[in-house]
Amino acid sequence: MLDYTPADALQAYATGDVPSDPVRITLEDDTWTTATATPGTATIAGAEVSVTLPALTAAGVLTIRLVVQDAAGHRETVAPIRVVVEDAATEWHTLATVRDEWQDAPDDDVELFELLTTARRDCERVLAHVVTGELPETVTADHRKAQRLQAASIWAASRSTTDNRLGGEEYGVTVFPLDWHVQQLLRPRAAGGGMW
Repeated sequence: MLDYTPADALQAYATGDVPSDPVRITLEDDTWTTATATPGTATIAGAEVSVTLPALTAAGVLTIRLVVQDAAGHRETVAPIRVVVEDAATEWHTLATVRDEWQDAPDDDVELFELLTTARRDCERVLAHVVTGELPETVTADHRKAQRLQAASIWAASRSTTDNRLGGEEYGVTVFPLDWHVQQLLRPRAAGGGMW
């Protein structure tokens, strides 16, 4: 499998986009004469490959599969090119909105998108009506905050040691996914209780 370097920063798209600029990558050598991409169409000039994408209809991580061939007929597959396609109608956090609030968010768009998707699903499991399974009609600021906190918790847990501790021996912090703070934002408990 051939490695590549993005010629430009790979950008995120939204559903409904018809990208006008191609995705550009640079291969390690310039011996390749043709390229095919799925999805999209590819052109090659030396080591530079441009992939023109079709209309983007589904949210998620779009994996572009690229195969190059040389004049002698040798073919090789290029490492998958992954770009984010966000739901244009979402009320949940997007890459841009979460980065405004979470300064230490992962730099990689695909990694951050996957964290946000997992955190959103975790939040939706708590938000779902106990009997009907229906979700609330609107996403509130507290729901988005819970999503961000859950994404940060998952991110921290993925970088912690095997005993779920983040930080040094002396001042480590134990992390737990979907802790009670996040759950309280999603499904607030009434104050009180007890004997009264």
